[in-house]
Amino acid sequence: SDVYFHNLIGVSPELALIAENGAGFALLMPLAMAFVSVSRGLLTFKRNTRPQALAMLLELATLTMVLVIGTAFGFPGVSSAAIGMTAALIIEAIFLWLVLRQTQARSQPVLQTAD
Repeated sequence: SDVYFHNLIGVSPELALIAENGAGFALLMPLAMAFVSVSRGLLTFKRNTRPQALAMLLELATLTMVLVIGTAFGFPGVSSAAIGMTAALIIEAIFLWLVLRQTQARSQPVLQTAD
């Protein structure tokens, strides 16, 4: 990150520190977003789209809550935004994972054994 922030884009050391912290908090975002995208696709394929709207509402509520808390306590905006986005995507991913588990459990045929 030092090479990128200092040498390539040439930001001040103070700004680089804030940006490095934000980037560190955002490390899980790509993984969470990939999981959310795959989960949305699977639910859409199964024509179960209502939980996606609820998941997005949870994501928005989580992001809003983290940003309000970050602002109230005076945390740097970059870090607050990175934490908020990461937390929001993780919450959405967990919710969609639970919905997918329920959907798969309902669609599994019950095996009956002969008496």
